[in-house]
Amino acid sequence: MRKTLITTLNSKFIHSCYALHILKACCEASGIDTAVKEYTINQDIRTVIDDIFKYKPEIICFSCYIWNIGLTLKAVRILKKILKDCVVILGGPEVSYDSTNYLDYADFVVSGEGEKALPELLSAVNAEAHSFADIKGLAFKENGIKKFNGKREYIDMNAAPFAYKSTEGFENRIMYYETQRGCPFKCAYCLSGGEKLRFLHMDRIKRELKFFTDRKIRQLKFVDRTFNADRNHAYEIWRYLAETDNGYTNFHFEIAGDLLDEKSLELLKNVRPELFQFEIGVQSANIRTLGEISRKTDLSGIKANVLSLMEYDNINIHLDLIAGLPGEDIRSFAESFDYVWSMHPEQLQLGFLKLLKGSALRLSAEKYGIAFDEDAPYEFLFTDALSYNEVLALKQAEEMLESCYNSGKLMFSLKYVEKRHKSMFRFFMDFAEYFFSKHTKLDAHKKNTIYEAFYEYCETLQCINQTILRELIAYDLLLNENIAELPSCLGDAGKCVDMKTFRDFSNNAPMRAKYLPDTVSERGSTLPRTVRLSVFSFDVTNESRYDDPEMRTSYILFDYTSPMKKKSLRTFHARNADITNELAAAGKNLTE
Repeated sequence: MRKTLITTLNSKFIHSCYALHILKACCEASGIDTAVKEYTINQDIRTVIDDIFKYKPEIICFSCYIWNIGLTLKAVRILKKILKDCVVILGGPEVSYDSTNYLDYADFVVSGEGEKALPELLSAVNAEAHSFADIKGLAFKENGIKKFNGKREYIDMNAAPFAYKSTEGFENRIMYYETQRGCPFKCAYCLSGGEKLRFLHMDRIKRELKFFTDRKIRQLKFVDRTFNADRNHAYEIWRYLAETDNGYTNFHFEIAGDLLDEKSLELLKNVRPELFQFEIGVQSANIRTLGEISRKTDLSGIKANVLSLMEYDNINIHLDLIAGLPGEDIRSFAESFDYVWSMHPEQLQLGFLKLLKGSALRLSAEKYGIAFDEDAPYEFLFTDALSYNEVLALKQAEEMLESCYNSGKLMFSLKYVEKRHKSMFRFFMDFAEYFFSKHTKLDAHKKNTIYEAFYEYCETLQCINQTILRELIAYDLLLNENIAELPSCLGDAGKCVDMKTFRDFSNNAPMRAKYLPDTVSERGSTLPRTVRLSVFSFDVTNESRYDDPEMRTSYILFDYTSPMKKKSLRTFHARNADITNELAAAGKNLTE
């Protein structure tokens, strides 16, 4: 049996590829031994090629997507030269449309679901079969002529084995799982629209979910297209996960916000904070645009349900918008952005339309004046409603949105700015224009740059109280970074307390036990490495008073003993105690 490798290039190291593991499990169930290797598009492609070459596979199967197809084909071209007798098989969504076109690079192309097709193909190749005409969904060459055997029937999901045997190798990475395939909706930009919904049996789902929770993986993402398309299916899984919660694992779902019912909301109201994470595609708040892309959405229903979830404050909410949809000009997109912003999700993800091969929108691109890049990922360039200049401005605004809001870096400063700005879309557009007029790019290695630029830009706004803004920027910065010296533009905001005040705190056993129980056994002199006590001119933790804060000296304790991540900033914010009164009392007791 030929040595077989199943591989792909993920978009990031933290991601893993579910397809590789389910395909490996299906091959093993058919008696075919395979190996799995995962790389990323951020690696040097020659390093990837060299690693594959050293493994010396006789058959290589690549899983292809819009984000990796270019590099994958480059790797295939070189591997074909250095592993001359190696059979190359391509599969995945990116090569499932016009599959025969990819026979210029590969020996075989598997179109559609590969759980049955790949084991059948590998069996035929290993048996040195001369005809592949019986394998549905396969593109191949026969006597130099390209052939395609026609679309394959959808598989029975319950007939396929579980994808995983262990969680080894997934440390610090996201694992993926699916309970259903297909989607009842027919969004014009998507390829899954109209596919019949198919589900795993619930008893199997619960058994397999226990596999993940028993091993306490960090995050499991469900790849189900619309997880709550069947409300009862979704409810039963959420109920089971809530009842078997291990206190650690986070579960990510893509859901339709308007399909949440009262029964589900009542259940979700009481789940552990950060047990669940929801991604909800709003895409546009323009009713006409939604109609043009055949997206049936109850916008008021989405908003009502999202606001309920936000009020519960226990589920991370990500809301998505897509720029470049039919009929959405810059004014309409501004309204869509501000509509979504008003719900204050943990993340507002601004995406740019991709014209996927075979999608209804790609076939009707000319109708809407949509110009797009012919190479993957097929991103739109402009439309008859949105100029290329406006798209460039949106790209810059999206970068500022990521850097300031989605990252959590300026979470509280933005809450203050929002109350004094009519449109946060316009704020991000104007701030981006200001930033990129002074910087060619946002350098992730210069941590203070975004804070300094944010302050400088807000200085130009008449509606902003600079004193309050400096305090909030300092608070945001200290929430995100254990930094010794704050930017000079912030003045004394957030400065460390004097050493006497710090000693008063660190040597006070009751206060240490209350606020820093894990450090009680440590000597006070070791605290500055993990703890910061800063002074502000008002209570920056009281969001309700940002409009008219009570100006009084306030001491905030920052505890950096636990890693800070965007999704835990709210918890970290709540944990940062305003210890002004207790510190004053402790100081008094110490002097008596």
